[in-house]
Amino acid sequence: MTTTDAQRLARTAGLKDLRLPHLEEVDRRRAQLWALSLFVALVLPAVMVVSGLDGVESQITDVLEIRNVRLGLLAMLVVVLGYVAEREVTLRRLTALLVEERVLTASLVNRVDELNLLLRATRAMNSALDLDAVLDQIADSTHTLLRAGGVSIMLVDAEDPEVLAVAAIAGDPGVSVGRRQAIGDGLAGGAVARRDALLIGADDDQPRARHHRGGALVVPMEVRGQLVGVISVTAGGDREPFTEFDLRGVSVFADAAAAAISNARAYEQQLGRVASLLEQDRAKNEFLTLVTHELRTPLTSMIGLMTLMAQRGEEMEPAKVAEYAEIARSQGWRLDRLIENLLESSRTMRGALDITLAPADVGAEIDKAAVGLQRALPDHPITVTAPAGILRQVDMDAILRIIDNLLSNAAKYTPAGTPIDVRLGETATGLVVTVADHGPGLAPEDKQALFEKFTRGPDPYDRGGLGLGLFVVRALAEAHGGRVEIDDTPGGGATFRVWLTAERVEDATPAG
Repeated sequence: MTTTDAQRLARTAGLKDLRLPHLEEVDRRRAQLWALSLFVALVLPAVMVVSGLDGVESQITDVLEIRNVRLGLLAMLVVVLGYVAEREVTLRRLTALLVEERVLTASLVNRVDELNLLLRATRAMNSALDLDAVLDQIADSTHTLLRAGGVSIMLVDAEDPEVLAVAAIAGDPGVSVGRRQAIGDGLAGGAVARRDALLIGADDDQPRARHHRGGALVVPMEVRGQLVGVISVTAGGDREPFTEFDLRGVSVFADAAAAAISNARAYEQQLGRVASLLEQDRAKNEFLTLVTHELRTPLTSMIGLMTLMAQRGEEMEPAKVAEYAEIARSQGWRLDRLIENLLESSRTMRGALDITLAPADVGAEIDKAAVGLQRALPDHPITVTAPAGILRQVDMDAILRIIDNLLSNAAKYTPAGTPIDVRLGETATGLVVTVADHGPGLAPEDKQALFEKFTRGPDPYDRGGLGLGLFVVRALAEAHGGRVEIDDTPGGGATFRVWLTAERVEDATPAG
C-alpha cells in the first residue's frame, strides 16, 4: 500500500486533519470508537428496560408506544455498532499498514547505516597504500559490517597461483595468518575454483557447513577478470543467519576490496621499481667513480714514467730506463686487464659472451704464456705445471684470461714473495686448471660471494681492482661448459679449480 492508500484509509476512519496518520493517532481513534460502542451498548438497553417498567407515567406510555420505542432503540444500537465495526476494520487495516511502514523504515535505516559503513570502509581501503594495512582494513570492516563471528582474507599466492594463503583475519575465523590451501579444497577453495559466491545457511546439514555455526559467506575477489583472493565470513553463535542481502552486500564490498588490493600491490611494485632505479643509479655512480679511479691510476703512472724518460732519457742510466720501462709495461698490463674485464662483464650481461673452439696443445700454450704472466706479476714467483701434448678443442684465449685473472687475484691478496702454483690436468670430459696461493685464505662464508659482480675482499696491499676478475672467471668457465670451485690450500691460502669441458683432438693439428 502507498502513502495515498494510508491517507484514504485515515479519512475513512475519521482522521481527516492528518496529512499522514501516525500509529498513536490511530490507536486513539480506535479507543474513542470502542468507548462510544460501550456507551451505546450500556445506555440503550438500560433505556429499553426502563421503558417497560410499570412505574412509567401513563402520559408517556400514551404518547409513545412501548414496542415502537424498543424497536427504535434496537435499531439505533445496531446502527451504532455497525458504524463502530466498519470503522474498526478500517483502522485495523490502517494499523497494519503503519506497522509495516515502520518496519520497512527501520529496515531502511539499518540498510542506510550499513551502506554508510560500507562507503566509509571503501574510502578507508582506497586511502591506504600499504598492502598489510589494506588487508587489515578489509577484514575489520567486513567483521563490523556483518557483525560476524570471524573473517579471513585469503590471497592467491604470487609464486604458486594454485594456492591460497591467509593474509589477514578479524574476530575468530578458525584459521591463522599464513595458512595455505590448494584452490578447489574447502569452502574457500571451492568458491574460488567456481568463481562464484557461496552462502551457507545455519540449517545446512551438509558436511561443508558442519564447522560453520550460524552459516557462512564465501566471496571471491576479482579485478578486471583477474582472481585476487577470497573473503570468508562466519556468523558465529550470536548472530542471526546470513541472508541473500548479506551475500550481495559482501559481493559488492569484495569488488571494492579487490581493487584496493590491486592498487596497493601496484603501489608496492612502483616503490620497488623506484628503489631499484635509485639503487642502480647509486651503483652506477659508484661504478663510474671506481672505474675512473682504477683506469686513471695506471694511466697516470705510465704517462709520468714516459714523460720522465722523454725529458731526461739521455741523462738516465740504461738500467734505470729499463726499470722505468718495466714499470710502465706492468701498468700497461694492469690497464689491459681492467679494460678486458669490463668488456667481458659487459658481454656476459648482454648474453653475448661467445666461446670459439679450436684444437690446441693446451699445456704448450700455457707454458708460452707463463713468461708474460710472470712479468705482469714480478713480486710473486709463479710455478707452472702444464704437460705438453694435451690436445683439446678449447678457446685458448678464454683459458689464458681465466689464468690471468686468477693469478692477479692471488697476487692481490697475498704477501709479496709468496709463490703461486698453476697446474693443468685432464679429466674424462675435459680439463681442470688449478691456481693455488699461499696467503691468508678465505672464510667459508666469503667463498661464493667472491664470484659476484663488483665484489672485492679486503685488500691489505691496496692494489686496486674493479671486483670483476673472479666474476669474469666464472662467466668464462660456464661459457666453456664448466664451473669454478674454491678449496683451502694445505698450509694456508686458497686454491681455485676451474673445470672445463673440452673434447680430445686425435689427428688435428693444434693451433699454435
